[in-house]
Order: sequence, then C-alpha cells, then structure tokens
Amino acid sequence: MLRSLALGAVCAAAAAALLLSRGLARWPGPEAASPHGSLFSKAELSRYSGGKGSPGLYLAVLGQVFDVGKGNKHYGPGGAYRFFAGRDASRAFVSGDFTDGGLVDDVSGLSPTEMLSLQDWLTFYKREYIYKGKSIEERLTKKQIWGEIVIRLLGRCEAISNTDLSDV
Repeated sequence: MLRSLALGAVCAAAAAALLLSRGLARWPGPEAASPHGSLFSKAELSRYSGGKGSPGLYLAVLGQVFDVGKGNKHYGPGGAYRFFAGRDASRAFVSGDFTDGGLVDDVSGLSPTEMLSLQDWLTFYKREYIYKGKSIEERLTKKQIWGEIVIRLLGRCEAISNTDLSDV
C-alpha cells in the first residue's frame, strides 16, 4: 500500500513537471510516439492517403486510425477501396454510399444492425492492421486536451506501478 502511494506521488510529480515544462503550445503531433497512439485531426489524417509524398496509408473507423499500408493494393491510389484512405468514412462501411456525402464519420441515425456491422469492421481492422491512434475534431477544447494528457500520463503511471522494483 505504501509502495503504491509512493509510486503514485512520484508519478504525479513527474506528470506535473512534464506539463509545466511542455505547456499546451508544444502538444505532440500525430507522429509522436505514445502507448495510446497518436491524435490525428481530419487535416492531418488526410495526409495519409498513400499518394506521392504521403507519409503513409491510414484510414479510420469510428475514430480509430489504422495503418493499412500492407493493403496498399486495396486502399492505395487506384485501389478499389482508395476512397477510405486518409479519412474516417465510417458511415460508408455500412451504407455503401461512396459519394462525398457518404464518406463521412457521422454515424448518427444508423440502425442498431448497421452499428453492429460497423463494429464488425472495427474488429476486422484491429485484427488485421496496426492501430495508430485517434481521429479528433479540428478544434479541441482545453478540457479535451487535458483529458488526453491525463489519460496518457495515467497509462504511463500504470506501467511504472506494475514494474517490479524489488531488484532495484
């Protein structure tokens, strides 16, 4: 119990130092490494379309971003599913509407059956491709930014507290 409290205090102090030293102005971009993945705005995610000069080939389902580079023949330029690349087009996975109006992340109004089908697609991408992070709104509120910071720090603290320090 005392060991857990001590680790918690050390972790909280480290978190406070990190927040004070970095500030919100230096919030990491999508390439920043994190055990929880990176955060991608729509504009950032659109860079990952697999085209010339693109840093990779990503798509998102229900806000979860995946590296689909190994499926380049399907998702890359000229591929049958190229319209999914560089965006979250969750609605199109179940609606079959591949127009600009259908290639959107808005799933409001979908039936329970359609939502279950979309969940199956998410399960497929989790199984077959590499998770890279989350698709986020262009403008995060300060509350959302602090929430992400806290989630990431708690994940790191949990990893530290699960470390066996008896040999140290």
